[in-house]
Amino acid sequence: MTAGCVCLLGIFLAGCGNRENGPDGQLRQAQHDLQARDYQQAMAHVTKALNLRPGYGPAYLLRAQVHEAQGLLAMALDDYTRALDSPEERGEALRRSGDLFRRLGRYAQAISSYEQLIHDDPQEVEGYLGRAGVLIKQKRYEPAREDLRHAERIRPDDSRIAAALGQFFEAQGEFPRALLEYERAVALDKQSVDARILLGTLHARENRIEEGLAAYGTVLQMDPGRGDVYYKRSFLHLAAGNYGQALDDTVRARFLGEEVDAAYVSRLKQQAQERAAEGGP
Repeated sequence: MTAGCVCLLGIFLAGCGNRENGPDGQLRQAQHDLQARDYQQAMAHVTKALNLRPGYGPAYLLRAQVHEAQGLLAMALDDYTRALDSPEERGEALRRSGDLFRRLGRYAQAISSYEQLIHDDPQEVEGYLGRAGVLIKQKRYEPAREDLRHAERIRPDDSRIAAALGQFFEAQGEFPRALLEYERAVALDKQSVDARILLGTLHARENRIEEGLAAYGTVLQMDPGRGDVYYKRSFLHLAAGNYGQALDDTVRARFLGEEVDAAYVSRLKQQAQERAAEGGP
C-alpha cells in the first residue's frame, strides 16, 4: 500500500471515529442502551451528545424517553417541551407528550398536544388517533368516531386505526364489533404486539379462556419481556384451574418488574400446593 493510500485510509478511519464520537454517534449508542434497558449508560451518552451540541433537539427527545422509561415523568415532559423547538423533532415530541399526558390522566393537555400536531400537519394520523383515544376515555364517543373516520380516510389499512376502532366499540360494550376490529388489526399487521394484547384482553373479558391464552402466548413469543402480559395471563390460567402455571406467570411478571399483588400470589401458592397434594397437575 502506498503512503498516499495509507494517509487516505487514516483520514477515512479518523472521520468514522469522529462521527461515532460526535453527537449523533452518542445518540445511536444511547438508543441501543435504552433498548437494552441500561438507562445509566443511555443517559451518559445523551449527556455527552448535549455537551458536544447544546440545545440539540434529538438529544432532548431521546433523554425524555430515557426519563419516561424510568418513571421520571415530570422530567420527561420537560425534555419533550425542549424538543418542540427543533422542527425535525416537533411532531414526535408532540405525539409523545400527548401520549404521556394521556397516561397521567391530564386529558386537556393531551388534547392540546394532539391538536398542535394536527394544526402543524392536517394529514398527521397520529394526532387524530391520539385525540380519539382521549375522547374515548372521556366517553365523548361522537367526536372520537369522527377523528377515527378522518384517520381512516388518510390511511385506510392501518392496523393501529383498526385497533383504535376496536377500543371505541369495546368502550361502548359492542364486544362483537370490537372483536372484529381487533382481528382485523392483527390481520393487517401480524407483528403488532399491541393489537394482540387488546385481542387477548377482550377474549379474557368475554371468558374465552383458550382464545385469550393463545393470544397472550403469541405475544410472549414475540416479546418475552412483557411482564404485564405474564400477569394478565396468570388470571386466565387461574380461571382454567392451572394454578401452577398461574403462579409461574406471576413469578415471571415480578422478575420483569411488574407490580404483583402479594395476596393474589399467596392464594395461588396455596391452591397450587393443595392441587399437588391431591395429585393433580
